[in-house]
Amino acid sequence: MKMLSEKVKCNAHGQDSSYFLGWQEYEKNPYDEVRNPRGIIQMGLAENQLCFDLLESWLAQNPDAVGFKKNGESIFRELAFFQDFHGLSAFKNALVEFMAEIRGNKVRFDSDKLVLTAGSTSANETLLFCLADPGDAFLLPTPYYPGFDRDLKWRTGTEIVPIQCNSSNGFRITGSALEEAYQEAERRNLKVKGVLWILHDWSDEECVQILKKCKEAIPRKENGGKVIVIDMIVGNNKEDHQHTETQIFNDLAMMVFLNGKERTEKEWEKLFLDAGYSGYKIAYDLGLRSLIELYP
Repeated sequence: MKMLSEKVKCNAHGQDSSYFLGWQEYEKNPYDEVRNPRGIIQMGLAENQLCFDLLESWLAQNPDAVGFKKNGESIFRELAFFQDFHGLSAFKNALVEFMAEIRGNKVRFDSDKLVLTAGSTSANETLLFCLADPGDAFLLPTPYYPGFDRDLKWRTGTEIVPIQCNSSNGFRITGSALEEAYQEAERRNLKVKGVLWILHDWSDEECVQILKKCKEAIPRKENGGKVIVIDMIVGNNKEDHQHTETQIFNDLAMMVFLNGKERTEKEWEKLFLDAGYSGYKIAYDLGLRSLIELYP
């Protein structure tokens, strides 16, 4: 064992992770409404079984796809070669056309700025590699998806510091829980690079407190410090009625179920200023959501 690296010996990967332990327990005792009503219901793992019937139906109607054919001709060799690191260009072009189509062609996408990954594990890893260095940390509310311990930590060298939440208040994040997680990161000499969070779940007062804590954790603006928020901005595309209707529906859902809300740009701006940020920049080209950069 002395010859092996620390990465190989760690318990945050493979069959040792809670992700696979949960999977194994489910396979031993799966729920069935008739045969095993007291079995385990699989809710914590990233295995989407809800679309199998749709895929099977499509494959039955498009047998060429199963045989790696196009117009009756084999395209196996074309697919078998190593592709560009950013993904198969033909697939990227088809995807940006589809993304534009479902948005009524009101928004256009550049395939050169699109990176395809084989599942969310590699997408999460790529994001962490871009945002953090080994030894940096992210604060993450509990309970969280068990695969994160593997996806976000193993190869990137980053750490997850849990924000401890409990059922007594519906797993709401409190200021004291956030403060304790931040102090725990400091005790472990970890540099906090971000909080994996959703802001539209929270009231204005809670959002201001969250944003203040994020501001404390980043470098000064001249040293590259920024906070990135990806969320809806209500009314950012008034010409697209379906777009606005969906945003308003989400706003109602947040208010009814979570005491949160979707916000207009003016409402976001007030939160940013109240939290002490000096400025912000918005990119509106993510469809329903926008990317907001906040500067301390």
